[in-house]
Amino acid sequence: MFARLARKGDVVAACDAETEHDLRLIAGASLHASPATFFIGSAGLAHALAGLEVSHAAEPLRIPTSASGTLIVVGSLAGASRAAARKLEATGTVAHFPVAPETLLNDGAGRAALAAGVMKRLAGGGDTLVEIMMDDHPDMSLGPQLAKGLADALEAVAPAIGAFAATGGETAAAMLSRFGVNGIRLADEIEPGVSLGLTLGRLSVPIATKAGAFGDENSLIRISERLRAVRTIGSFT
Repeated sequence: MFARLARKGDVVAACDAETEHDLRLIAGASLHASPATFFIGSAGLAHALAGLEVSHAAEPLRIPTSASGTLIVVGSLAGASRAAARKLEATGTVAHFPVAPETLLNDGAGRAALAAGVMKRLAGGGDTLVEIMMDDHPDMSLGPQLAKGLADALEAVAPAIGAFAATGGETAAAMLSRFGVNGIRLADEIEPGVSLGLTLGRLSVPIATKAGAFGDENSLIRISERLRAVRTIGSFT
C-alpha cells in the first residue's frame, strides 16, 4: 500500500493503531515506501521503526575527538528543566551563564559579553550552561523573540562548540538554524525522550535534545556526562 501511495507523489497517509502490533505492521510496511518518506507519530511509532530488521548493519557512528567544551542551553520554562539546571550547576562541572530577557531583547553590549564569556569557556575545554532566566510571572508571548535573541548572541561561538545540548524545542530550533544545522543523524537515546545524535550541515557535533517537561532533576547531569564522553573518545558507543 505504501509503495503504491509513494508512486502517486506527495501524499499523506494517515494510519490508525490501537496496539503495539499495529505499530509494528505500519513500520514494516514503510520498508516498501519511498526513501523520502517522512514519519510523524508517537514515540511508539519511533520505537517500532527503530526495531525493524534491516538488510545491512549500519557502520558505527564515529567523529573526530574534540578538546572544546559542551554548550548546554536551557530555554524551557518547565519545572523539570529548571530543577535539572540547578542540579547541574551544583556539580561545579559547568560554568553557569544566566541571561535575562532584557539582555536578549535590548542589550547589544550584554549579548556581546555573553558570547565572549561562553566562547572563552568552550575554547578552553570547559562545559557551559546558558540559561534564560525568568521571574515567577513570565511573559510567554516573548518566547520566540527570546529564542531568536539567544541564537543571535551565540551564533559566533559555533566554532568553539565541542558538543551541544538544548532543552525547549523553540530554543533548540532557533539555535540550530543559526548554527547552520539542517538535520540530525540519530545515534542513541540517553533516556526516554532524550535523543543523542550528530548535527548535519555547517556544524557537525554531538547533540542531545530534550523537551522541557521530560526527564528528572538529574537529566542534564546525565546528558552532560554522555556528551563529554562522546566528544572525548570520538564515538557514540
